[in-house]
Amino acid sequence: MSGYRSLIVNGVSLRIWQNCNAGAEAQSVLFLHGFAGCAEDFSAIFPALDKYAIVAVDLLGHGGSDAPTDSARYQMANMVLDLRALLLALGIRQTHVVGYSMGGRIALAMAVAFPGLIRSLVLESASPGLSSELERTQRRRGDDALAGWIEAEGIERFVNVWEAQPLFASQASLDQNARMRQRMVRMAQRPHGLGGSLRGHGTGVQPSLWGRLSSVMAPVLAVSGELDAKFTRIGSAMTRLLPHAAHVVVRGVGHNIHLERPTEFAALAVQFLAEHEHGGLDGDLHGAPSDASLLRQDPFMDSE
Repeated sequence: MSGYRSLIVNGVSLRIWQNCNAGAEAQSVLFLHGFAGCAEDFSAIFPALDKYAIVAVDLLGHGGSDAPTDSARYQMANMVLDLRALLLALGIRQTHVVGYSMGGRIALAMAVAFPGLIRSLVLESASPGLSSELERTQRRRGDDALAGWIEAEGIERFVNVWEAQPLFASQASLDQNARMRQRMVRMAQRPHGLGGSLRGHGTGVQPSLWGRLSSVMAPVLAVSGELDAKFTRIGSAMTRLLPHAAHVVVRGVGHNIHLERPTEFAALAVQFLAEHEHGGLDGDLHGAPSDASLLRQDPFMDSE
């Protein structure tokens, strides 16, 4: 039966959603949500992909997964290792990955650290981090301040401010039910979980992956919204550096395409995944990472 369950991996509990109607030989698609989201965020997309074995994760600190108080537990290296361990526990050797915003950054880190794990990537409004040390330092300070503010002021005030960002202005055109569902997901978050995510693998903390994009051999589809100029520029720049990538700009939408245009986003994903069902590199979940620096802690303390 399709639904939620929790698994213990590397000492933490991660809640996942899985479908039940995919066949035994179905390829896996791993869904990674954005900041202050959860696995449910992609629920409108799942019916279009029901031939695949879907695994949607509440990332650490979010939804129904554990939210440790130690921000070091949220470092990108640990996030990648947790997802690798989760897939291993589920018997999945290779997977397609659909990552939105924060989830897209994590998906890219997975592809750099464990290329044999990835069949293909769909990166929605995602980035490889920040390229300069100055940018990372400034963003790190901002993320730390935001984390402290969320912990001090609470979730409701954070959500009110978060939803008022220009980044999400295009979501004002959504119907009331969609807006309320999105708000309920955000309101269900825990302040220390969001704070730990910002301090552990925020854009100012994770290592820049710009210089490593050329090593990502898996096929990549970058998707951005026409009204989100910043991430459209980033998507275009990433596509020029990734060996096997395409960039699609969806007209008339902003940062969250799968929320604003679920049917259009699902169609893009279905077509891309169908074209790349035989993609990915030969790999072994038990093998060593191709870039061991992603599994050392020090680089994650210096950059995003």
